[in-house]
Amino acid sequence: MKFFLTILSLLLPTFSLSTDYFDYIIDNNAKRTIIVEHNYNETSFFRAFKLEGSFTDNLANYGNWEGIVTTLIKNDRVEKLDANTQFTFQNNNKIYFQGYRQQGTDENAGVGRSIIIYSDKTLKNLLDSKCIYSAKFFEETLFSKIKCKIKQAGLKELEKLEE
Repeated sequence: MKFFLTILSLLLPTFSLSTDYFDYIIDNNAKRTIIVEHNYNETSFFRAFKLEGSFTDNLANYGNWEGIVTTLIKNDRVEKLDANTQFTFQNNNKIYFQGYRQQGTDENAGVGRSIIIYSDKTLKNLLDSKCIYSAKFFEETLFSKIKCKIKQAGLKELEKLEE
């Protein structure tokens, strides 16, 4: 009985947390335009590039997005990757992400983390939402998915977006 109560006490916070947050998912694609590249040798370089594309989310919202990414590659592996992106919804509301990728990942595909650092007033409850993203390139086209844990208040704001 004591074992059962211990397990139950561990699971209850998990269930209560799951209703406090919503899994917000964005599917996005973009074209990459290289801005500058410094080639140090055959396997190491710095690259800055712009991304421009479109997105949809799991709430039927849609829009365009753009971003700037800087990456340092050493021995064909990511040493440092930082990104800043702006997502513009169908009603022109905007949110901004700051993202990064861990050292040692592949240049053309990987998983990283991001956070919503700024938004329009109508989307203020999305601020500080933590996200995980996946990215994969085919030639100069990016295919990406972002999954954020957002508060219920942020979910309500996203559901109210109009055309």
